[in-house]
Amino acid sequence: MFLVNQQFKWFIGLLSLLFFAILNNLEAQELPLTSAQEVVDRYMQAIGGRDRWESLNSRKTREKYDIYESTIVSESIDRTLDYTKYFKAPNSYLDVWFENLFYSVYASNSDCVWFYSDKGVYILFLNKKYLKVPAKLPKLGILEVIGLPMVDNVTVEDGMFRVDFEDETWGRTISVYFDRESFLVRKHSYSNDGKDMHEYYYKDYRNKNGFLEPYLIENFVNYTKFKVTTIEEVIYNVDIDPTIFQSPLPCPLDGEINSIKLENNLPYIY
Repeated sequence: MFLVNQQFKWFIGLLSLLFFAILNNLEAQELPLTSAQEVVDRYMQAIGGRDRWESLNSRKTREKYDIYESTIVSESIDRTLDYTKYFKAPNSYLDVWFENLFYSVYASNSDCVWFYSDKGVYILFLNKKYLKVPAKLPKLGILEVIGLPMVDNVTVEDGMFRVDFEDETWGRTISVYFDRESFLVRKHSYSNDGKDMHEYYYKDYRNKNGFLEPYLIENFVNYTKFKVTTIEEVIYNVDIDPTIFQSPLPCPLDGEINSIKLENNLPYIY
């Protein structure tokens, strides 16, 4: 009886290997039909068209961040942050968020990157290498990754098309996974120096004014849930005062990190 059981287990194992070999071969046979650029082009078509996104004048969203306690990310405790995000073409971005009655601002334009918090009453100018370089596509969500240099290769992984992009600023490769039928992005992932794994899952796609976006994004760090982003409202081509993107103080000429203590809080105008 023992010998029969061993033979049966060996037979089942062989069948499993044959099944996965056949599945991988079928995926490989499909692969030459699609290039990396074609996958990206089909994605852009699915979310409303490249021309529509490139001609976007402005965008404003209200978002909620649910952050989970984690030993992987320092100072991570359970909390919820309310965000308002602004974009105005061609290259102005600003995020405002509230936590425990304090508010913070992170902004990037063509001149500088700056951060302000009324909790510590200071403004921090970041190195200019973190500037959002002007691009045809607005650097919103996964579109910021799509705008990076693309590796001219596409593979099939976990039943999805995988296309890699090179992030030279941070020295990492970002893998983006596209649905093989709808071509919508389902996931993107990257590792920082091989020390940790970051994964983002895109869900609940909705169409508004011809723009298709995910309204739910789940972020895992080392396979542990860290943050869930929920878009509560999005408005396209809305009037936005361009002065909100300007730094309250002159940007440092050297472009290096500078922290400046302020005597008084900046007025909240966003």
